[in-house]
Amino acid sequence: MVLDDKSSFVSLITGLMADVRSRYGWKMAVLVLLMTMVALSEGLGMVLLLPLLAAIGVSSAAEGGLLAHWLNSGLAYFGIEHSAYLIAIALLMVFAVQLTCFVMQSWWISWIQRDYGAYWQNRIFNSLVYAEWGFLPSRNLAIFPT
Repeated sequence: MVLDDKSSFVSLITGLMADVRSRYGWKMAVLVLLMTMVALSEGLGMVLLLPLLAAIGVSSAAEGGLLAHWLNSGLAYFGIEHSAYLIAIALLMVFAVQLTCFVMQSWWISWIQRDYGAYWQNRIFNSLVYAEWGFLPSRNLAIFPT
């Protein structure tokens, strides 16, 4: 198949997305939610490294500006602002949540890919099996190329 221009590619992608959306519906919304949770937990884990480094004595990590101020006030709300052990435990909890969400996302994606591929394999196979092949016996086989 040769694509003539960019608009035909966009129309193919739009058709694919419409087919996936009609087949899976709310499951795709859950998948996007899982992807968002993985991204946010990864960002939170990286941001929690700043107060951990500040708690163990790396001075440049404490000079984070507005982000460091928000993070320190958030940690102070939970009562773990200057304890390296408590910050490390919070960081490990965030990483555990991230790992759980990432594994769920990976399983969900692999299930959707496998199911969607099987769906199209069945559609193509059924269209071949149940096709109207009645025109072949009425044709002269000598006209078909070998």
